[in-house]
Amino acid sequence: FSPFGAYIKYKKLIIFDYEKFNNDLQFFESIYLNLEQLQFPIQDIKKHFPENPSLEAINSKCTILFGLVGIIFEKFNDQNLFNPKSTINETVVSTREWNQIKEAIKNIFEISHELSEVQNEDTLVHLKYWKLQLSKLKRVFYETNLSKEIIWFEKDYNENIIIKSTPIHLNEKTDQTLNNCENYILINETFDLEDDATFCKKTYSLKPELDFKSFHKKIENLTIKVAKNDINNPEEFLTNYLKEAKGRTAVIFNAKKHLEEYTLLMSNVLDDININSQLTGSIGKISEKFMLAPEKSVIFVTPGYWNSFAYPEEIEKLIILKLPFDAPSHTFITSKSQLFVNPFEELQIPRVNYSLKKIINKFIFNTNKEKKEILLLDSRPITKSYGKTILENIKTIAETEIVNPSTILSSSQSH
Repeated sequence: FSPFGAYIKYKKLIIFDYEKFNNDLQFFESIYLNLEQLQFPIQDIKKHFPENPSLEAINSKCTILFGLVGIIFEKFNDQNLFNPKSTINETVVSTREWNQIKEAIKNIFEISHELSEVQNEDTLVHLKYWKLQLSKLKRVFYETNLSKEIIWFEKDYNENIIIKSTPIHLNEKTDQTLNNCENYILINETFDLEDDATFCKKTYSLKPELDFKSFHKKIENLTIKVAKNDINNPEEFLTNYLKEAKGRTAVIFNAKKHLEEYTLLMSNVLDDININSQLTGSIGKISEKFMLAPEKSVIFVTPGYWNSFAYPEEIEKLIILKLPFDAPSHTFITSKSQLFVNPFEELQIPRVNYSLKKIINKFIFNTNKEKKEILLLDSRPITKSYGKTILENIKTIAETEIVNPSTILSSSQSH
């Protein structure tokens, strides 16, 4: 069964990972388009018709189009130092530059009518792909609906301009799938945030009246230690902790930049510990290297890599350096923020609870009865006003201790 292809009426539908289903749905309904992608089918057709003037004209118009998109990006981007983007609003849509883009697209459409002369068995698939690319341009620039989708421009790592859009709501597509069966069961490991799935129903475009059953119970063989104050020198603290810790340890970094910094630092100071960092390869290769490494070893990963790690049962201690907040520029946060009056408290804080549960569930999945330990070195659940909700959520998962970081270090050294 696929939610993106032909629909067949089913008696019962079971979706085992509703989060993935929703993310896939969001992906397929979103647009990601750069100049290379736009020109790709035209370039392939040119291999068969190298002298065709229409193909050359379309390539030229596409280059002009992205030049105009770049002008809007430079004029209206948010000046973010790490990932600047230009979010399209009614002001931008009313500018002369936007109308120039529409005129350039109109020219591309007009020239595309002449491509019937290059149609044959070899080019048919490329022409279909070109038609798809044109439909994306039409949706963004001619069928612009800012009440239903977010549109923005940004640059990739090579400084190439990208056109992006994503739907705010997935209600229609979700209902299209779920209504094509007599009954359905949706399963997700983190539906319940002690709110009867209210948050997940809203963010995942589910009907509020859906019956909800939770099978959550407190984990008995796990202790979660939360730092009650900030660590003055986290690099030194982690170095000392890993030197004294027994067995295999996983460290989760919420930002890839911090992971890079710690990987370089720790590689120089922890000579006797095998460090496996996601910087060195795919999660599959890292998992294999980790299992072949000596018992005293550590893995450095971000939450996304951790969720795909193959041997969580081999980890004895898990360290979470920072609360797993989503980046404000993340597509999910950008789109779902439109649904809330106060996106930080109503969306981002529940998302932290959601992400923490995923991280912890992975840690204790398929584990034995041996006692395990998680260290959360971020003191915000204790020191910030919004942290109370996060701390209460942690307490529902497992036995929780509020500790001084120096006590944590002393404890590891004593063991």
